[in-house]
Amino acid sequence: MQTLIPVPAYSGKSNNEIVLLDPARLADWHCVDRDSPKVLCKTTIYGNHAAGWSLYLHENGCYEWLIGSDITGNSSGALDVISLLGHNLCLMPWQKLIFCSEDGACTAISYIRLSGLSGLD
Repeated sequence: MQTLIPVPAYSGKSNNEIVLLDPARLADWHCVDRDSPKVLCKTTIYGNHAAGWSLYLHENGCYEWLIGSDITGNSSGALDVISLLGHNLCLMPWQKLIFCSEDGACTAISYIRLSGLSGLD
């Protein structure tokens, strides 16, 4: 069994946006190595997703759409976008993973794997 580190989401630029993972903020706030990629293994997003949702990669001021409710049809309960993608995501230090819910506020926690920590590999 792998050991994962929980990372709470935080509010984004609008009230319907949360940042699931921001490697640069992890480095600044929690003394995590800035230069290494972060592997996102699982998410748990709570809220009413019936109005729709989307997952974006934010890089260099641009938003790249990854997946959304129009593809998956998933609209209620806890949502794990990583299982919907079918694979883990590796984010580089300059990237952010953004979740947008059309219905407003939601909460989330993501689980990352950090390489190089003794006993966690």
